[in-house]
Amino acid sequence: MSRKRVAIIGAGVCGLTSLKACLEEGLEPVCFERHDDIGGVWYYTDDVRPEQGSSVYNSLITNVSKESSCFSDFPYPRDYPAYMSCHLLHKYLHQYAETFGLSKYVRLNTKVVEVRKAEDHVTTGRWIVSSVSMAAEGSPREEMYDALMVCSGPFSRSFTPNYPGLEQYTGLTMHSREYKSPDPFRGKRVLVIGAGNSAGDVAVDVSHVASKLYLSMRDGTWIYPRLSHGGTPIDMQGSRGLLTYPLYLSMRDGTWIYPRLSHGGTPIDMLGSRGLLTYPAVINAHRRRQTLAEHVNQRNYGLETAKDMYEHVMVNDELRYSLISGKVLLRPGVTKFTRTGALLADGTKLENIDAVVFATGYVEANVSYLDDSILAKDPTKLDLYKLVFPANLPHPSMAVIGFFHVRGSIPPVAEVQARWAARVFSGRAKLPDRQTMLERVRRDREDRHRILGKHMRSKLPKIGVIPYRDEIAREIGAMPSFWKLLLKDPRLAFRVYFQPPLPAHYRLVGPHQWPGAADYTKEAVGNTFYSLRHAGKDVTSPSKMAAVSSISVLFVVVVVIVAVVIRVIM
Repeated sequence: MSRKRVAIIGAGVCGLTSLKACLEEGLEPVCFERHDDIGGVWYYTDDVRPEQGSSVYNSLITNVSKESSCFSDFPYPRDYPAYMSCHLLHKYLHQYAETFGLSKYVRLNTKVVEVRKAEDHVTTGRWIVSSVSMAAEGSPREEMYDALMVCSGPFSRSFTPNYPGLEQYTGLTMHSREYKSPDPFRGKRVLVIGAGNSAGDVAVDVSHVASKLYLSMRDGTWIYPRLSHGGTPIDMQGSRGLLTYPLYLSMRDGTWIYPRLSHGGTPIDMLGSRGLLTYPAVINAHRRRQTLAEHVNQRNYGLETAKDMYEHVMVNDELRYSLISGKVLLRPGVTKFTRTGALLADGTKLENIDAVVFATGYVEANVSYLDDSILAKDPTKLDLYKLVFPANLPHPSMAVIGFFHVRGSIPPVAEVQARWAARVFSGRAKLPDRQTMLERVRRDREDRHRILGKHMRSKLPKIGVIPYRDEIAREIGAMPSFWKLLLKDPRLAFRVYFQPPLPAHYRLVGPHQWPGAADYTKEAVGNTFYSLRHAGKDVTSPSKMAAVSSISVLFVVVVVIVAVVIRVIM
């Protein structure tokens, strides 16, 4: 029997892990990449590539530390820093592709111009993929595939608000998508508009060379660090035993600046965990606000906002220093542009502005090759079962990977999605009936509307990284059981459930296990700091993590005892 052929569109993070997942399941994948190298958004070039969606700038570093953001069976090298440049992450993706032999399945410089249903789609679920070579002229090449994985990214077009008078402004304008370095702004008066990660990064970067840098926001925000007490990555604190607050920040509207580092410079994404027990929501919310307030006092910095923590987050460590030193000047939202400046919401005017950078986001999913009846370009209208499978198709022969917004790292989330999709394509995993999937889609959309309200427009679905990964892992039988691990390896069990939730945990059990997963789980905390240690001292003290684990275990024990007592009394 011939192997099922799977078309994968895009060779970025999502496409590469989809390739590997298909190979693990015995499928025959072909990956289409319109540019001349793999890596997607992490492939840095000095100029924006033709038809590129979002792009990285030269100074960009990751928002999530390496142990939380690697693929499950391919950790970053120990000597990599906890937070990496875009160039180092791109190198890692090449190492991943080389290690698992993925490159030979990628067709570089090949653009997919159309994907349509085959004539027998209703009975077979097959697809016709039409592609063209970007390196040579010629007619489109059409091929038949049994399944399709959409990995081309959720953003295709940058968004610039239609400000009155903008067409009259005579200075330099660009979207943050086009920003690569601060060099063009040396000695200039610059206005950056936005309240997301890119706005903060660009403002700080340009402030080092500009004569004046203004950062315009319509509302206040929170500055959230990467590191916690003792310099530990925030995503490396906490456990499944206590679902801690940093990975579940959310808000109804407005923007919160979300830092990479927490107290002491610890990567913030290494504080989270998956839990057998959770704090009550009201306590979690209080702790989230407390953590943010300890990093930057909103009132003192003029960043007060009545908005909740669900909608926007800006991860930034340097902005508070730039603000308090006057290198970045915070201003309210822009209402109108003039020939040489801008009018602000408080009635003041900015004069002699040489350049404006719009860090104002993106619209539309990058799926121009698909008809809207198959997959909507509007992110709020994606009818995806558990954010992966279109629920309106007659067969589960199409998967969408990476179309979500997460308070954490995308690679390990995309990986579990890809593993699930590949198992469904191979027939080793089953989906529920269409009505059940549509009902789940409806409930998920209602939940997002209830949380985000009017701010749903042009917003990707937002997920909690730990509960979502765990849910998809259960679909493929890769979710480790605390009690089974406890009987087999008590030390491992407590590390899995009372220390950071690592991607490698999903290779401990289930299909395609990684023999090194258990040992890596025990070493990951030390690996976080390995690059900081000088020769001969490569063992990082686990005292910080041990403290977190002890607190988590103690909390669980106390709660269990109280629960038993209450049950006996009742």
